[in-house]
Amino acid sequence: MEPIVPADTRLDQALQDIATTFSAYRFHLPQHVAASLIAYVLPGAPERLRERVREELETSAHQVVERDIDNERDLFVRRIQAVGEASNGSLG
Repeated sequence: MEPIVPADTRLDQALQDIATTFSAYRFHLPQHVAASLIAYVLPGAPERLRERVREELETSAHQVVERDIDNERDLFVRRIQAVGEASNGSLG
């Protein structure tokens, strides 16, 4: 998981770094491993930035989550909780 910070003045470099890292991981992940490379956009990003993030990461990330969108945020949080509970027991 990698956060995208809307106010980051180095956003271009951050997106490039994330795309490069995710691409390297995707190349080395065995097909049978249930792993996901997820970038999430922190709240407050304007529409043009959110669209740009999706475009930049479409081939490297398995998913880009927009935390400003209730449904995406809720599914993302539930997924994190499920992974945590499967690994370490209940998070509640």
